[in-house]
Amino acid sequence: MGLLPQVIDGPQTARKLLVGIAYGTGAYQGATNTEVDSAGRGYQLIVPTGEPFYIRLYSTDVALEDASGGVMAAPAAGIAFQATAGQDQNFTFTIVGAAGHVQ
Repeated sequence: MGLLPQVIDGPQTARKLLVGIAYGTGAYQGATNTEVDSAGRGYQLIVPTGEPFYIRLYSTDVALEDASGGVMAAPAAGIAFQATAGQDQNFTFTIVGAAGHVQ
């Protein structure tokens, strides 16, 4: 849809989507944008195992839905998860339009 820049996030790039985790009593750590291609954007973050986390997405520019097609609460949404030793966890979200313009 062209709603996000087609470059990896950086100091000179407007961040239209923030991705990270919340944990503990409100701490937040942003994920690193590691790739951008025609299939989407990839983010990566290493977290300890056995601790409860929430993946957090924030955007006032785009509307998102999760892998099951559920619309994410705007402008911020979270999904609870817990990391398992030796196992990567992947989450998929889809941009479904500009924020405030999705039906």
